[in-house]
Amino acid sequence: FNNHPAPVYQWIFKQKPQVLGVLKGKINLNYRATNEDSTMYRAIEIITPTMDLSGEYKCLVSTFDKEVSKSKKMVVYVPEKTLEVTQDKPKEDRVNITCEAEGVYPEPNMTITALESKHTGFIQVTTRKQNNSSLFDIKGTLSVDDVELSSPTTFVCELSIPDANYSNRREL
Repeated sequence: FNNHPAPVYQWIFKQKPQVLGVLKGKINLNYRATNEDSTMYRAIEIITPTMDLSGEYKCLVSTFDKEVSKSKKMVVYVPEKTLEVTQDKPKEDRVNITCEAEGVYPEPNMTITALESKHTGFIQVTTRKQNNSSLFDIKGTLSVDDVELSSPTTFVCELSIPDANYSNRREL
């Protein structure tokens, strides 16, 4: 796990699997990937995965003849607690679209687009880590002149978490 040489899971053929390190107490030891003796414990079932288990995992398979390994990144993500999009008019001929999300892990990305417009204005995004937490809050603001918009215009706020294949959106 994360380039540490100590194993977190070990299964030797014809023996029960062993769980060590960060996975100790977090694995269902009764889980079997198959009913075949040679492959039954080749995979693990993590019980209630937590953010601290995110990282790079390396699988090492050894036989008397050779050794093969493969690494893969696992992301345990936390979707946002809230995702809101609002608008205000700081000037008569201008609109601000603001999108805010709270309580996300890992650090997210955000975009705001106007569907009926070719506007590709600058979106100002600020991300901050919550106090005493690994969670993130993010806020994006898009400021657009009314002349650049058709009426009506739908704005879309999209929140995404890199490496997690997760996204959520709100329209206004």
